[in-house]
Amino acid sequence: MIGRAGVSNYYKRHGTGRGSDYYQKHGTGPGSDYYKKHGTGPGSDYHRKHGTGPGSDYYEKHGTGPGSDYYAKHGTGPGSDYYKKHGTGPGSDYYRKHGTGPGSDYYRKHGTGPGSDYYKRHGTGNGVECDSYDGRCDNYA
Repeated sequence: MIGRAGVSNYYKRHGTGRGSDYYQKHGTGPGSDYYKKHGTGPGSDYHRKHGTGPGSDYYEKHGTGPGSDYYAKHGTGPGSDYYKKHGTGPGSDYYRKHGTGPGSDYYRKHGTGPGSDYYKRHGTGNGVECDSYDGRCDNYA
């Protein structure tokens, strides 16, 4: 069966590389518990508290690009409040209500691909694992 990000459950439990439980607990690179606590690059606690780029507290409060508070309030592109209310593409309220592709209400109810209710119940692709005994699916994505 496939778990999160296309990693097999066997690899997740018994592997030692990225995406495995072992790497999460004992690795020192990006994505590991050690890196989060002791690293200084993106994704680490240090970067979040002391960095100035995307993903840091400083950027969120004082930056002007995507992911910052300023952009959310004053930007017009995807991810901004303006786009959510007035845009027509993916991520906008209009698209969610009237679109038919991924991310829309229509797709969620009637689609059969990733993100749809059907796929969550019956899919077997990345991020979804179905139990062959009771038919339940767990979404790890």
